[in-house]
Amino acid sequence: MIFNKKEYIIYEKINYTTYLNLVLTFCSSMIAFAKGPNSESDMYIVNLKDGISPHWDLTCPGGKHRMKSNGKGVVYDTSGNRVINGYCYQCSNCFLVLASQHDPRISHTLGKYHFHMAYEPIGITGIIINNATYIEEFNGDTRTDSFWQGFEFIKGL
Repeated sequence: MIFNKKEYIIYEKINYTTYLNLVLTFCSSMIAFAKGPNSESDMYIVNLKDGISPHWDLTCPGGKHRMKSNGKGVVYDTSGNRVINGYCYQCSNCFLVLASQHDPRISHTLGKYHFHMAYEPIGITGIIINNATYIEEFNGDTRTDSFWQGFEFIKGL
């Protein structure tokens, strides 16, 4: 089919508009997964030095991470040293895995820990993570820390 210049420009604008609508639809669906510090709101206000600014907090599509106990968590660093030999939890919504030195459901602290995105359920025996590039440490109380309040630690099978 041959277009004249005027028809081609209209065709090009329609394609651009369709593309833009698809992008905006995708972006707004991703924002739908954003949750603020309480489940009532998707957006909250952060006080900055220069003023007040809205802030989006992207979390698990299910809201809080529902971390189920999944056996043993073993983590090796990039040098091959075992740095964590402890507990494994996996989110039942987004499959995020947490391997920690202490059991957060019992002791309410983690010690050394590492996050790993599994993208699928792992087995009930746990996980071995090789070549971990970072190891964090948290010795506070997971029940009172604002970050860890986004996680719910529950007993697995």
